[in-house]
Amino acid sequence: MRLDLINKIKSLSDDLVLDIARLIKADEEHEAFLLTDEQNRIIDQSIKDYESGNYITNEVAEAEIQKWLNK
Repeated sequence: MRLDLINKIKSLSDDLVLDIARLIKADEEHEAFLLTDEQNRIIDQSIKDYESGNYITNEVAEAEIQKWLNK
């Protein structure tokens, strides 16, 4: 399995390898994501929406999408 993974990595583009390296480094360093004020505001609003029941389930969303696609 290890060799298969190494061979797959060898065939990836340099950009993708750099992205993978960044993810590994971030995981090793346990870097925290720094969010902007706007991102924090959106997250806070989303939590309030969820707590107040202002959301739809995945099943309902999928059904609505299917309706739109079949029109």
